[in-house]
Amino acid sequence: MILCSDVKILIFVAMNENLEKSSILILISLGIILVLSRILPHVPNFTASIAVILFAATILRNGWSFGILILCYWLSDLVINNWIYPASDFMWFTNGFYWIVIPYLIVFLAAKVYNRNHFSPLRILSSSFLTSLLFFVVSNFGVWISSVVTYSKDLNGLLLCYWNAIPFFSYELAGTVFYSSIIFGIYWLFESRFQVHEQRV
Repeated sequence: MILCSDVKILIFVAMNENLEKSSILILISLGIILVLSRILPHVPNFTASIAVILFAATILRNGWSFGILILCYWLSDLVINNWIYPASDFMWFTNGFYWIVIPYLIVFLAAKVYNRNHFSPLRILSSSFLTSLLFFVVSNFGVWISSVVTYSKDLNGLLLCYWNAIPFFSYELAGTVFYSSIIFGIYWLFESRFQVHEQRV
């Protein structure tokens, strides 16, 4: 019985000492989810992109995790632009790629502040909606400002741009809620089991 308790204590200590390794494994898992959700067949915009950034901002809370996820996003772009939907020339960056990175950075920072003190299921649900809305507003502003012919550079053109993007927003929001529920749900499940293990030790 004493030996068993000692083993449990050693496991608990090892788990605490390997928090950095755990963060790396979590980040790798988030990157894989992000890439697969984009390259596998799916409804337009129904991906894990915002969900993984929301999780990284809430749980990991460091800048390099955001950088790694953007790198994964770029790698999936390479696959999409050059193998799934190949262009005549090899494409390193999607046109207006910075108008994708900027909204995601704003989403990351906003989620980090919004979920700073707690992140209950209701909080994550509201975060999913708010971050999706934030991405919608900023990214489509980028579409409008970068447009040469499609949208006029006035209020009517801007409103038309947002109007045309509403169907994509609904898919984006659905994808964010779906993947956030899965990712945070798994995290809470493991967290609760860890707490039970800690109490038993």
